[in-house]
Amino acid sequence: MIRFVAAVVAVLAATDASALTVLTVGKTAVFRAHGGVASAVVGFGRDPAFATPADPTCTGGAVMTLQVAAYPQATARLDAQDEVTLPCERWKRSAGGFVYRDPDGAVGGVRKVAYSRSRFVVQFEGGTYRHVAGPVGYAELWIDIAGERLVGRFHNFRKNTADLLVARKPSAAAAAGEAAFWDVLHANDDSPARQDDALRELAKAAKRDRKDGWSRFLIGMMHLYRFAQATTTFDQVSDQAETDLAVANDAFHAALPLLWDGAAGDSRVPGFAAAAKFALGTVRGDGPLQAAGLADLEVAIDVNRFFNVFDLIPVAQATPPGDPRYAQVLARLDAYLSDPDTPTCFFTQPEICGDAGLAPRNAVGALVLFGDLYAKGGGLDAANVVKAESWYGLANNLSHSTLTAPGYRFQSALDARVGHAQERADLYQDSNPSNDPAIVGAAHEACAVCHYK
Repeated sequence: MIRFVAAVVAVLAATDASALTVLTVGKTAVFRAHGGVASAVVGFGRDPAFATPADPTCTGGAVMTLQVAAYPQATARLDAQDEVTLPCERWKRSAGGFVYRDPDGAVGGVRKVAYSRSRFVVQFEGGTYRHVAGPVGYAELWIDIAGERLVGRFHNFRKNTADLLVARKPSAAAAAGEAAFWDVLHANDDSPARQDDALRELAKAAKRDRKDGWSRFLIGMMHLYRFAQATTTFDQVSDQAETDLAVANDAFHAALPLLWDGAAGDSRVPGFAAAAKFALGTVRGDGPLQAAGLADLEVAIDVNRFFNVFDLIPVAQATPPGDPRYAQVLARLDAYLSDPDTPTCFFTQPEICGDAGLAPRNAVGALVLFGDLYAKGGGLDAANVVKAESWYGLANNLSHSTLTAPGYRFQSALDARVGHAQERADLYQDSNPSNDPAIVGAAHEACAVCHYK
């Protein structure tokens, strides 16, 4: 399976990480199925990404492609429609920008696009456009123009049913907070000041709108990021880091019922909430809280086995290799990697399993994680060391491939692992737990190994 994954990852990792921008301002979306007709209107306001519109006319030569996608709860997989390239001859100049018109929607169902510095609105109906049926965890529109990749995601919904999805338009504070959040996660600006910007604006948004689950969720994620960035081991946690972790738990508790009702919505959210609860219980030495977090993790993984298995990372970081709970982590990992859907996901789910989504370094980061988890389990089974070295080698080959974005920020951490899986396994097995190597994703690597551009 490792050889198969190697070939697939190399093909699908060829994305320009630096070109990724998340759209947040004035985003609206309606996806409708009525009388057998599927239609949609997706729009954005005066987002900074549109400050200087590229010329998509035949004279200007800037090619635009669009792609609609959604994360349906029914499958817990991304349902991405075919990417469509808009023919240049249908673009005309308009006041302050450009307009695309095709009454028949012959190309991907795109009937009209208004593109200027003040707005971007696209109408779909007909052609190959398919209805986006709810309930979904999120829906999104990808826009590629002049070498830039733009994406707007919709998480808060007024309606989220099989026939109708209506996204809630974010407040100005919610848009600003989300933009700052992604600046941090993508390392456009990960300074403490920008983190504070994100938290301040998201707090305003949550205070003004009791139904804004996404702002509350991002508050939780920002505090969880701060905790993880400040923490190498769970037995040495600063007071500030513990406070961040506690606030993250409160934010997730508030966000969870707004984004996931136990049967529909974003099935990834309960996994993050459970992981934070387990971590807080571990840091505080609170056995019941830790057990509750672990129980919640099991439920979350059962709901979404494909994504939420990664929420076991705090368990893997916090538990000794001989702990029965660590054996359970490895058992989950073995099941995940042996599932036929896992290797094929690099073909079918490049946004989730490759670098084509909001984690532009996901492929290498995930492979290093697999290696670390098996190296820590080397004392349980010698075959785990072989597996670890294989995953490290695969990650290293990918990071040096000309088909993936150059300049991986954590190459030195990867270099320290390649060829050293047995040494790492031995350190875990000796009598000195203080020299145990950290699982990737601790301290400055937290979130960053997959999300930093």
